Amino acid sequence: MHSNESSLRRSAVGPLAAAAVAAVAGGAVVAYALAFVACSARAVPGDRSGDSVSAIAVVRELSGEAYGGRQAGSDGGRAAAEYIAATLEGVGLSVAFRGFEEMVPELVREPRCAIAVPGGPERELRFREEFRESPRGARVEERAVGPLAYLSSADDDFPEGAVVVVPGYAYDEGDDEALVGRGAVGLLVVVEAASVERRSTYPGQGPRLMAEPKGSLVKMAVSEGVAAFLASAAASGATATLVNPLGFERRACRNVLATWNGDGGAFEPDVAFVAHYDHVGVDRDGAAFPGASDNASGVGLAMSLAENYARDRVRRDAAFLFTDAEEINLSGAEDFAASAPFGIARLKVVNLDMVGLAGSGTLSIYSNGDPPSREFAQSLARALSDAGIATRREYPVPNVDSGPLGRAGARAVTLCEFDQSVYHTKRDGPDSVSEGELDRLETALYAFALGL
Repeated sequence: MHSNESSLRRSAVGPLAAAAVAAVAGGAVVAYALAFVACSARAVPGDRSGDSVSAIAVVRELSGEAYGGRQAGSDGGRAAAEYIAATLEGVGLSVAFRGFEEMVPELVREPRCAIAVPGGPERELRFREEFRESPRGARVEERAVGPLAYLSSADDDFPEGAVVVVPGYAYDEGDDEALVGRGAVGLLVVVEAASVERRSTYPGQGPRLMAEPKGSLVKMAVSEGVAAFLASAAASGATATLVNPLGFERRACRNVLATWNGDGGAFEPDVAFVAHYDHVGVDRDGAAFPGASDNASGVGLAMSLAENYARDRVRRDAAFLFTDAEEINLSGAEDFAASAPFGIARLKVVNLDMVGLAGSGTLSIYSNGDPPSREFAQSLARALSDAGIATRREYPVPNVDSGPLGRAGARAVTLCEFDQSVYHTKRDGPDSVSEGELDRLETALYAFALGL
């Protein structure tokens, strides 16, 4: 663990540079962004006819292969930031990048989980179908071979040098060091079958701390669908061979801050819309995780709301923050909460994370549960209800970008339609998001913001 938190994030602010756009995003992305720019002034909340930024068009763009799953600090992530910045600068907002660093989990080698039963054939489990990497604890030991031991809990006995299998309900991350101390060389945690299709990038460290990669244990997750096989194989004296694909790389990440100075004086926003633009990147086979619902949807909605302010020449200040590395440790929001260029206390924050989903039902409004944020959530719920949008308020929910901003004194909420069916899978494409739902939510949120 890092003891000096101030050394973990280095913030820097710089204006959007045309040369950087050309170098990172490429001419095609810039041309696409500037093609949005043809705005005409409208002063009627909800009138989309004058829009030059379409939320669903942003969803389709950012979930495309060119952005490679938008992992924090990646080429695709940098291109996404340039696209957001160029588009919003093109419609009249001021844009700045705010940099910080993060340890980003990578898939650096071919994964393997093979089980050899004496007298029988070796069975190779299928990656992303029967097993997956596990970033929790930042375990980067490359290889483990040993007798397979199936435990009912992490406290059970096992032979030294074993690869142990532990049901997820009987395991805690704090068990890792104890297992290593007792001689385990590998750990397979049994998880629900749907979980192995997903890619997770959260190493599990505390706020504003970077992951510290550790050796000594190969740790991966296996589907409950192979649990019976593993238990039988262990009872038959099987040997397990594991190859861990996980590695970590220190990378430069950056938030995109777009501002609308409506009154022309000192910039003092009373509302900020937030959306993380990063996702979980590319799998070992080169296929990208598109991240349409999570969170190109929130980015598209926030960008369209930002364009509304410029289009209507709203005479009030507003901020639009697009965070990086949310998928790792809420890192962009944490960095901004500690280094914002304007006051956060009493700022009203609406974080947009998985919104406008196709076939979705009730919209959740999350907060940390502090009284000011709960009051803000209540007023937002009333406004959305008046617009025919069903909501439910939930708290405390700190593991979204409203969490760090709320702890910094903002009245912060998150709007979310959490859908696990495509969450962090390669199936989270544009079809998971509804243009009509995005438009309906945009109309309601814009009217709400103007009435604050």
